[in-house]
Amino acid sequence: MAESKEQQAFVVESDEGQDTGYIDEKRAKQSSSNERRAKEDIELKRMAWPAETAAAYSGSLLSKVSWEWDEYDDIQRKVTAKAIMNDKDPLLLAVKVTEKLHERAAKEEPNKDDFIELANRVEEFTLRFLDPLTDQKQWREAFALNPGTDVLLDTAIKLNQKKFFDHPIVISIMDEKWHGNRQIAFIPSNLWWLFLNLWCIVDIVLFPLSFSIFLVLGCVATRVEWLRSIFRRRLFYLRDEEFKATSLYQRYKEFFILPYFIFVRDTLSYLALLGLHLALCVEPSQLEFSVLEWTILVFLFGRLLVEIKQVGHLMRGKARKIKLLGNYFRDLWNLFDVTSLVIFFCAILPLRIFTWVEWGTVRHNRTLDIAAILYGVNTMLFTFRVFGSILEAFERVGTIQIALFCIIKDAVVVVLHFAFITLAFSSTITKIFVAESTMAGNTVKHSWWEIISQLGLSLLELSDGLSFFQSTDTLSRALIHLLYALFLVMALILLINMLIALLSNTYQQVQTNSRQEWAFRKAVTIQTYSNYHPIPVPLNIISTVALWFCGKKPRADETEARNKDLNLVKLKHKYRLNYGDLFPPLGNLIAMFCLDKLDHVLDDTGNTESMVKQLLYRTFTTQQGCNKALLPTGPKAWDISRHILVEGYLVTAIKEGSAKYLAPFSPRFPHFEVMIMEGGTTKWFALGVVFKDYTYWLPGRAGGTVGYNTGEKTIWSSNAEGTLSKNATKGPAACRRGDVVRCTVVFEEKEEIDEQLYKVPVVFTVNGSRVVPEAHDSCIEYTPDTSLYPQIGFYYENSVLAKMCPREDLDYQDVQIQELRSDVLKVKTELTGLSKSLLRTKESVVRHDENSDVADIREDLSLHEMKLELSEIRSELSHVRVSLDAVLARLAKTED
Repeated sequence: MAESKEQQAFVVESDEGQDTGYIDEKRAKQSSSNERRAKEDIELKRMAWPAETAAAYSGSLLSKVSWEWDEYDDIQRKVTAKAIMNDKDPLLLAVKVTEKLHERAAKEEPNKDDFIELANRVEEFTLRFLDPLTDQKQWREAFALNPGTDVLLDTAIKLNQKKFFDHPIVISIMDEKWHGNRQIAFIPSNLWWLFLNLWCIVDIVLFPLSFSIFLVLGCVATRVEWLRSIFRRRLFYLRDEEFKATSLYQRYKEFFILPYFIFVRDTLSYLALLGLHLALCVEPSQLEFSVLEWTILVFLFGRLLVEIKQVGHLMRGKARKIKLLGNYFRDLWNLFDVTSLVIFFCAILPLRIFTWVEWGTVRHNRTLDIAAILYGVNTMLFTFRVFGSILEAFERVGTIQIALFCIIKDAVVVVLHFAFITLAFSSTITKIFVAESTMAGNTVKHSWWEIISQLGLSLLELSDGLSFFQSTDTLSRALIHLLYALFLVMALILLINMLIALLSNTYQQVQTNSRQEWAFRKAVTIQTYSNYHPIPVPLNIISTVALWFCGKKPRADETEARNKDLNLVKLKHKYRLNYGDLFPPLGNLIAMFCLDKLDHVLDDTGNTESMVKQLLYRTFTTQQGCNKALLPTGPKAWDISRHILVEGYLVTAIKEGSAKYLAPFSPRFPHFEVMIMEGGTTKWFALGVVFKDYTYWLPGRAGGTVGYNTGEKTIWSSNAEGTLSKNATKGPAACRRGDVVRCTVVFEEKEEIDEQLYKVPVVFTVNGSRVVPEAHDSCIEYTPDTSLYPQIGFYYENSVLAKMCPREDLDYQDVQIQELRSDVLKVKTELTGLSKSLLRTKESVVRHDENSDVADIREDLSLHEMKLELSEIRSELSHVRVSLDAVLARLAKTED
């Protein structure tokens, strides 16, 4: 099927330019959808990592790690989710890294379990990376049609990534690759699918005629559609690409090369070959080649060409000779094919030629008899091959068949134990008979082979029992009977019961993982038939020879498309929303606690959400400085936008917005912490340092401010002119419930860069680990009369706990006692000043007693004013006394 550029690019761009003339409702809706998707892509590109960051990590992780010699600690330090996502194709890299880790674990080193656990975490990363495709239909379709996906699937099959093929997205892609599109206009899909299956029976012989007919019809339909498109384009001003007709020949070709129908035609060919062998089995042997034998020879020669083509396909590429046999025999049925071909061309055919040339009769012709027996062996192999491959194609039966194969492997181990026990007892019993015959001067009563046969038949209850082991010597008879009894106990009672228990246990274990195993087997089958010659055996002999003579090579556009890389920007974006730069937790509760992330505990224990939130809140509020520092909390302590709610330490964003804390940074309180409270995909925010008059919702975006963007993992900074610069960082990412992001203004390293202008560093940490800028340290410039404030900018709906934190090297009880004492001293100083003012007032009253009447009147007036002033002083003293009592109460409470 023709693939659009939008699907191959995976990031869909909207069309530029506008159409003129008539635009129907469908095109209007499509245009609106394209505009919406274009806005999403612009936002994703804006939030993507800078180009210089990707260039810094351009070296592949596979080349940075010495997988053979590095210690586990070195490999664990290098193999991280961040390192994998820095690659241009993280999915392909993760699959290869998983295989490298399993190869290292296979060396049986002491830390084998550590390598296996790390491999499981990388494999879990691969699965969780694909999870967003389950909810995004457009992404899923684009991912499935991208040629890079075929490379990923082929690599995963070659590296035995069985768990990868059990993912719902991969199962869906492989099913679509297997069956193709079952839909056709005006015909129910079930009827159409039934018709195509029936058509395969006819088409297996008549496909040359079908190709010719559909080629002619396709050319006629294309020409008619071209004329119609010219007419409609001129009448309605429509574009040419809106009327490109799908050729009937192209549709038939797509049907013909679909893996499922290749499998159906190949199965019909195998059934025909099996029927020939069954007919040959009931036919008397003869010296000359019969018609059946000549037909079988033609069929098997076609089979030989098919197998040669498979091996040739596996030998392509850089590592074409590495693990060739393992890749070829990964499909179990290839083992049956090779065995039957080797038996025929290396044994049956030479023996038949020899008997045809050298022998003149079929009587006493052992060579002909061996050839006939080998024909029977091939018939048995083809029976297993045909019906086994048919049953394996269906999940319900295929899982049982896989369990049966595993049981057979375990049964072989028990049968070997039977053989060892039989050999041990038979040799002992044989020696007793030999010793008895030597002592009596008689011949040996039973040979070693006869005794082995009797012991073997006794397991099936077909032996002669104790009558076979009769002896004339009493001691010999007693020993033989005792040994025979011990043999029956060990073989029938112990080993048989052990076999039953072992097979039962094996079946339960395999049944648990049978779907995963079946999905991988089905993927191998799909890959095999995707590279299969579409023309069935034996007609493939003609087409294969014709292609060899024509020397057909892959087209340049196909090669270029196959080498095209997947564009996984959106999947990286979604993964970082859920897990940041860490590997996802494994599927057990212990691993979740080891990751120390309560977010994933909540995902599996939905009833504990309230408990987890309370735990986070208490942990956050009981840390140093929350209940000891005298800092405001609640709505009055914040300058918030309309979509932000504040309650205590909890800051909740309903939509995008900002929250600025009104207490500025200071040398005593240089830290501001934010803890994520909500899980899911709404956890990105920005934290930074701004000025009091800063109005933009994201810190660092403008006005000479600084901010850390947790989504991009970049530090934003801007100068006074508003020029924005983004500085990529190294270190952990904050994105899960319980993660703590801290912003620190390092006042100790303040520098004066100009008169009345200072520059101070700003440091960000995540869970105690510093976020290191790649280019330069982040700083903010300010003047002595300006203050620096913390601000949170939210991208999405979110909930966080926020607080201002003091310096860690301060003793807060001593500091607050000193503050209270200084307040008491200030009150005492004010009281002393008021008492001195009162004494001066009294002295002035005494001095004015000796003045004239005018002076008395003036004195009365001044006394009245003094009384008013004294009343005011008394009221002030009462207020001071109340505040002093409150301070003393707080001091007593603190000392307690």
